Amino acid sequence: MNNSGYNKNLWGSIILLLLILVLMFAFYTNRFLYTGVYIGEDWDEPEDVLEHDIPLATFYMNAIKKGYFPLWNPHKVCGINATETPFMGPLYPLFLLYFLLPMGWAINSGFLIHIFISAVFMALLCRSLGMKYYTTIFCTISWAFCSVFQQCSLNGWLPETVSNAFLPAALYMFIEFQKANNKEKLVFLILAGLFLGLCTTGGHLSYSFITVSCVLLFMIPELKRLNNIPYFVLFIALILLLTVAIWGPVLYQNISYPSNSVKEITYANNLDNMFDYLAPFSGQYAFIGRIAFILGIIGIGIAQHKYALNLRILGITTIILSFGIIRKILPDFMPQVVRYFYTWQTGFIFALIIFSGIMLEKLVKLLNNKFPSKALFHFVFLSVIILQLADLYWFNMRFYPRRFDFTITEYLGENRIIEYLKKDKSLFRVISFQDDSPAMRINQNLIYGIDCFNALIKGNNLWPIKGESKLSGRVRIRNYEEVADLCNIKYVIMSRSAFREDTLITKVIFDTKIKNNENLKIDDYVLLENKKYLPRAFCVFPQGDSKFSDVLYNKARKPLTDIRVDDDLRKQFEVYSKVKIERYKNSYRIEFDSRKKSFLFFSEMYHWGWNAKLDGKPVEIFRPLGFFMGIDAPSGKHHVEFKFQPTLTITFYIVTLATFLCSIILLLILRRVKSTKMPK
Repeated sequence: MNNSGYNKNLWGSIILLLLILVLMFAFYTNRFLYTGVYIGEDWDEPEDVLEHDIPLATFYMNAIKKGYFPLWNPHKVCGINATETPFMGPLYPLFLLYFLLPMGWAINSGFLIHIFISAVFMALLCRSLGMKYYTTIFCTISWAFCSVFQQCSLNGWLPETVSNAFLPAALYMFIEFQKANNKEKLVFLILAGLFLGLCTTGGHLSYSFITVSCVLLFMIPELKRLNNIPYFVLFIALILLLTVAIWGPVLYQNISYPSNSVKEITYANNLDNMFDYLAPFSGQYAFIGRIAFILGIIGIGIAQHKYALNLRILGITTIILSFGIIRKILPDFMPQVVRYFYTWQTGFIFALIIFSGIMLEKLVKLLNNKFPSKALFHFVFLSVIILQLADLYWFNMRFYPRRFDFTITEYLGENRIIEYLKKDKSLFRVISFQDDSPAMRINQNLIYGIDCFNALIKGNNLWPIKGESKLSGRVRIRNYEEVADLCNIKYVIMSRSAFREDTLITKVIFDTKIKNNENLKIDDYVLLENKKYLPRAFCVFPQGDSKFSDVLYNKARKPLTDIRVDDDLRKQFEVYSKVKIERYKNSYRIEFDSRKKSFLFFSEMYHWGWNAKLDGKPVEIFRPLGFFMGIDAPSGKHHVEFKFQPTLTITFYIVTLATFLCSIILLLILRRVKSTKMPK
């Protein structure tokens, strides 16, 4: 048997992998050599890893180390369903990086591993499409170092990187599925479903939706063959099964509480953004190198290939969706997708890169026919690759930082305010008077276990907070000064320049300058204590059918943002009886001794997954102010347990893990059957 062809392909693959690693080191130097965060010119908008990934990863790690799986996150707003804050979460295998490595290196490794995986599958996809070795290199480097991954890495978008990374892998499995015989089709089908399942369980939900949609768009022309339809149905079903842990609870929740939001036509981008595509010489969001862009634009118009129609449907559809979309006409269970429709550009960029490879081969073939010389062939290809790399590196040098502004410990380091708050062992919440205050971002992180009312949320529901456990985007309670007492807000942080004596009924604890680095320009800050804050839970005494009773039992059904807590209502809440409250694993235990029949008010956000037991017996949970929780409390000494047990969510988790496990077992069985049938 002649192994020369095999050895040549093997060495070619090894050289390509080494080249990708060397180039990754050059392009993503800071991810290899440093750990930290980038602030940039807009210093009050740091990387998402600061305000989202690091706190959530820390929260999940601490919970798992304590022996339980966190379903409820008590540290943000007034608590939030943990599944509503997507990140590289605990169902994702590479979540283990957080346990194996320090936080900074775990995050860096997450970026590098996924970009490398995506580059490898891009190379495999190009070869599967019949491209030559040099063309494969051209397309692979164009994808691995285009603006998609550079922007994700720059902004600290790790879940978004995960979502984008698996697009070439899923398409490669689909192409191989087309080539395989009937006995092997199932293997590639399962692998494609697994990759897209990983894309959603480890990625950002909206970006993952775009990736899955790109794969489905690419598949459309193949539906003309009726014998493929059963496979496609199975393929889609497998994707849904593997993503149900994230989609399921959110879908159910939004369908249960439909929105009355006004439908309107808006646009994700405008004509100014067209320069990012049609004149990509300064475009920051759609840069793939000028050679790839020009060849890709020509290719999308004239290229001939077996999958040219698939790529045209993908590229043209996604560029149209990227610029104009009927935003709010979509159902409410399409959560944040409407906010991120500009990311459809990923499908357009991907299609352009593949078309650029097709056209490059046509161009070189044309030159080779006129000038049949191997030297000229190598010269042209090397020149094109070098020019493409130089263009991508120019983009990298222009927009990508060489080093980080701060280490994670510098930016999230302890300071006088944190030290003071950590000494208070009671259950309390803290708020920043200024929306999106850098000081608050430092102090509110879950890495210190501090409960914060106006923490930044990346939820999947409505905008803004509307009660009934509906959250999305950045939570902005516009009347929080009125509800501060009810929300258990004990401390307030604000800048000295913004401080006014009449802002809240507070007392000044101390002033401090939060400044961990000379480049981080933060003002002097004041830590205030709210003198009239109410405990996390307490007993109040409703008066018959009064307005107060309507508020407690939510007969008016107004959400928290619309309610007006006037002085009379506030005074009635201030006549309360103290209780003893303790927090456990996804639950709270409250003990009280009331002299008469009362209403137990609990300032945790209502969610359909909560249940309450009074002295071990189930009781009805009411929604005071359309947002919190409460129960009728009889006189005497009693205890209540509020436990977060969203059966549907838990079921979805089990289904997802079982599907992953069954898919892997089935792959092993199919592989073994295939190997036993091979001739000796």
